Amino acid sequence: MAISRKNSVVLDTAVKSVSMNIFLELALKVFTFLLKALCLRYVSADVLGIANIRLLLMQQSIVFLSREPFRRSCIGAVTVPLQDIVNIVWFVPVIGLLYAAIFTFIWSFLLAQPDEEKYPMYAESVLMYAVSALLELLAEPCYIVAQVKREVTPSVVIIGISTLNSCLITAALLINESTDGLTAFTVGQFFFGCSYLALFYFYFLMNSTYLKMTLVDLLPNYSEYYLNKQLFTTTKKFLSQSVMKQLLTEGEKYVMTVFSSLSYSEQGLYDVINNLGSLCARIIFKPIEDGGYMYFSQSLTRNLSPSNQNEGVVKECFEVLSIMLHFAILIHLRSQFAKDLLSLPGFHGYKWC
Repeated sequence: MAISRKNSVVLDTAVKSVSMNIFLELALKVFTFLLKALCLRYVSADVLGIANIRLLLMQQSIVFLSREPFRRSCIGAVTVPLQDIVNIVWFVPVIGLLYAAIFTFIWSFLLAQPDEEKYPMYAESVLMYAVSALLELLAEPCYIVAQVKREVTPSVVIIGISTLNSCLITAALLINESTDGLTAFTVGQFFFGCSYLALFYFYFLMNSTYLKMTLVDLLPNYSEYYLNKQLFTTTKKFLSQSVMKQLLTEGEKYVMTVFSSLSYSEQGLYDVINNLGSLCARIIFKPIEDGGYMYFSQSLTRNLSPSNQNEGVVKECFEVLSIMLHFAILIHLRSQFAKDLLSLPGFHGYKWC
């Protein structure tokens, strides 16, 4: 019965995470789309291409490759002592520093550079985007500990507030024309990293009694707790998977950046169109993926066959997976049916397609 109650709590947390993330993604997508529509009146498409494709790709690559393997291995490690998780998670900013140095060098010296006369602050922008990534990675211990404790609400709220701050600062700088467009996006991204880091540690500072841990408990302690070898091995296994996932997700942006197959203006237009085209995947499927991973990883034990696990938990996980697959297929069929319907001559769908 205790296992059943525990699994019910995990499922409730996962459902709460999915619903809140879908709401957040929808709100952020609407807001950022309106912001980019506004930005097009004050900046050229070239600036959007450099900021939202080239520089943001570098920042996201540093963040994703540094933290994704640790998130996948640690969020489901509910049976591992919390200090062991904290100890290994602090490798995230260290690895991030290495990635930041590599990507900054590539983006600054190996790739084709924008016109220096038009964008004199490009080198500084590359550096600031890398710093923003490192600030975000410094908050990773807070994020993972919150997920392990099944506190999903603070993470969703903090990401939303940080994104909102970044958007408002960028828009304000562009509207006031107090600086050039590229610098405005750079400052906005830097403030995202600052807000993200400050809000996470502020949350843990103000809720230490509720969370039953202080900021000191978030620091690594290698004298009393050794590095958990099993957790470290699991993290290494997720490393290659994370690299492959990043290439599959952002592959077209790497092609545009490395081979300069599109001009900066075309890349800026692509970014606007791509954000519209990926609404369904980002708003619905990504939160479901994240919530599903948290549920399955905390309900089932790795490296253990289903026959050796709790039968009720395995059955419940199978039912949840079936519901998720049916929902994904339903969303796909509805979108495909809508596309076919618009294509009918009676609906003049070709004008909309």
